[in-house]
Amino acid sequence: MNHITRQINLLKHHLYLFTSNIRTYLVCTLLYLLIRELLSPISGFSQYVQHKPTPFAYVFICNDSIGALILTLGAIALFSSSPFSSKMHGYLLFRTSHKAWNLSLVIYIFIVSSVYVLFCVISSIASFIGSSGITFSTNWGKVWQTLAQTNARYDFEIKIGISEYITAKYTPLRAMVITMFLQYFFVSFLGMISYIGNSIHLNLGTILSVAVSLLDITITNLFPYLWYHISPLSLSRLDVLVGNSVNKAPSLVYAVLFLPILCLALSLYIVYSKTNMQR
Repeated sequence: MNHITRQINLLKHHLYLFTSNIRTYLVCTLLYLLIRELLSPISGFSQYVQHKPTPFAYVFICNDSIGALILTLGAIALFSSSPFSSKMHGYLLFRTSHKAWNLSLVIYIFIVSSVYVLFCVISSIASFIGSSGITFSTNWGKVWQTLAQTNARYDFEIKIGISEYITAKYTPLRAMVITMFLQYFFVSFLGMISYIGNSIHLNLGTILSVAVSLLDITITNLFPYLWYHISPLSLSRLDVLVGNSVNKAPSLVYAVLFLPILCLALSLYIVYSKTNMQR
């Protein structure tokens, strides 16, 4: 019982640092403004056709290579303060073990990742509520279907791609749930490698996070689809997961298994490894 209480107190300490850090609010504010800017042309299109969009913009932002990179950089900025030390670090570490401390940080990373994904989803919905309005439906609706099946996005200078593959292959709710699931583990992965790398050397984890994130757009422009199998950001994009035996693209099953297993492996490393002890 004392061990559980101590773990909860450590977690509360980490969450207090998160909520009291001005970086958190600056990142969230900037991220909301960027999401709103990305979706602004879609609001204009919605007003033009006189149909409100359904609340599934998050799926298409995450699926677009530039939109996904923007959300990724927001997550990297949040975790760039790792290894999350404070003036209380020495005192707290003296009263607990490194294993307990690192376990609390793993739980903290998972919690912050879920909050981050939910914030992005809510921001994508709120961006429409303040402009064109939104209609809550379990269907894709006229706006997304039209943008996916026509060239209207070019006429309205819409900055993100609206995948016809996604609207044809997935129902809206299934696409949203899978996207949130994959993004959750991808953001958790970013938090873990930021923590591990920054614990070894200042800013090393942040640099690694950026490098891993840029791998997606690099593969899109330069490398064969086979490389998508080792790109965590790519594996969170639904229209990459076509499972095509011709171009050797990864499948949805592969991504759904790969990202959680990767996070589990990193979690165990953080908890049990001595190499990333905070100094």
